[in-house]
Amino acid sequence: MYKKKSIKWLRNVLLHLIMWISYALLYHLINYSYQPEEYKPLMLDTIGKYLIAAFIFYYNALFAMPRYLNKSNYIKYIVLLIALFFISSLFKQVFYTYVLPLFGYPREIPYTFLQSFLMNTWWVSQYTLIAFGYWFATIKIHYEREQSSREKDILRLEKEKIIAEYEMLKSQINPHFFYNILNFFYAKSLSGPNELTTGIEKLSEIMRYSLQRNEDEAGLVLITEEIMQIKRIIEINALRFQNLNFAFKEEGCFTDIKIIPHVMLTFIENVFKHGDVTNKSPVVLEICYNNGTFNFFCKNVKQLDTGNTSTGIGLENIRKRLQLSYQTRHTLSIKEDTNTFLVNLKISLQ
Repeated sequence: MYKKKSIKWLRNVLLHLIMWISYALLYHLINYSYQPEEYKPLMLDTIGKYLIAAFIFYYNALFAMPRYLNKSNYIKYIVLLIALFFISSLFKQVFYTYVLPLFGYPREIPYTFLQSFLMNTWWVSQYTLIAFGYWFATIKIHYEREQSSREKDILRLEKEKIIAEYEMLKSQINPHFFYNILNFFYAKSLSGPNELTTGIEKLSEIMRYSLQRNEDEAGLVLITEEIMQIKRIIEINALRFQNLNFAFKEEGCFTDIKIIPHVMLTFIENVFKHGDVTNKSPVVLEICYNNGTFNFFCKNVKQLDTGNTSTGIGLENIRKRLQLSYQTRHTLSIKEDTNTFLVNLKISLQ
């Protein structure tokens, strides 16, 4: 850290030094082009002027302005600025009167008091204004960097919060499905092993997928894998309900298309938990993908008395997960009346 600060400080000093040398050199060359015979005294004149200019600049930018303007202490700053004016005027007077003449500096027209006052006023004013611009720009850059750093920290914390919340939501997937299926297997195991073997096999595949699914870095899985789990759930429940009435339709090419896991599965679990799946009106399930838009539609007849009280946690989890993952790129419509329950989910995956 200390080494980085030292390198940064040396780089800033070097940049300032190059700026002042370039500025003074340009001024000197312009004067030299008009008076080439007086090269030496003009060079000394240039050095003296820009030593004073640098003093005025850094006195303001690094000392007076940060100390007094930052604290809105304008009176003290004005007093110091007046003092700076007299000090720089005195230095210039001594430099031009006693130093430069020793090296042949021409003084053909002596300056009157008014001329000297006006020249010094302009000299101090221009470098004070330049210092003000530098000081203001420094504050602005520092403020924007702090804001940027603060925003990055906020975004990082929000991202960590979202990841933590997302993991928590995934861990809260409704366990009623597995509970009901295991109860069914227990009942079936009392009479014969055939259906039990098939059911256990399907359930183990679903549980294996839940625990070992192939999520990418964004936490997405292939839609084809989710559809496969839906089919397994339907097959398992076909063992539970001999008159299962389920109309399942797939449309579109789902190759390499991904989605957040367990959204569709939760809706299907709720169908078998709360729906009348043996009703004359079938459970309608449609999964489509067309022109970058994924559509999930499910409609079922409700059981009048399922014995299962819905807490709404599963649906609320889905809403939060969809919002975290897709924000405005999705719409979730859930409608129900005394007889039917309908879900329509659309996601733009482009």
